Amino acid sequence: MAIAVVTGLAAQAPTFTRPGTVTVLDLTGNVLVGSGAEEHALKVDERVRAETTLKTASRSAVTFEFSNGLMLQMGSSSEVVLAEFWQQPHSQSAKLVDMKQEPSPSRTLLRLVAGDATVTLKPLLVARGSTFHLECVAGTLRANEGTFRARVQMTELGIGVFTLELRSGAAEFEPVGGAFTPVAVGRPLSFAIEVNRVTGNVKLGEMPKR
Repeated sequence: MAIAVVTGLAAQAPTFTRPGTVTVLDLTGNVLVGSGAEEHALKVDERVRAETTLKTASRSAVTFEFSNGLMLQMGSSSEVVLAEFWQQPHSQSAKLVDMKQEPSPSRTLLRLVAGDATVTLKPLLVARGSTFHLECVAGTLRANEGTFRARVQMTELGIGVFTLELRSGAAEFEPVGGAFTPVAVGRPLSFAIEVNRVTGNVKLGEMPKR
């Protein structure tokens, strides 16, 4: 079932002309948003735009609500790039929390640089071209509904660990140098990471399953 559902992401994407909105729903501690050399501390109810970097300090956390119903939670000492978020206009007036699926087609691309991120997706309109991707040093996740948690822990030497747990829904993961394969609900994936600091090449090793 997961293969059939996620493969639907291959539907022809619509032409997006307007960005969606991303709002700070909850915040604890110090959370920064920036683009280039400019950054500032976020506040609850503040909106952030695409092509910005989100960073949480130690002992800090933040939850973002996207206008397609997606929820992004970032834990302590985490960094996520909001690379893309497009959404077609819609006329639905119901609250996002009450919607059973996203209100209109959307395209989302996040990059998890460090730390952990938990994403909850309302069912995407994949038949109308909606997509969601999360990129990280270990590879790319694509999904169309459900909840997952991803974590990247890297050292200055370029050695680290990536873990991914799909808690519900349907998703596929493509490790660096590999191909997309379904992610099983409740069975975490773990990869040892080694990044060549000269070439930038990434080497993965699957961690033993417990």
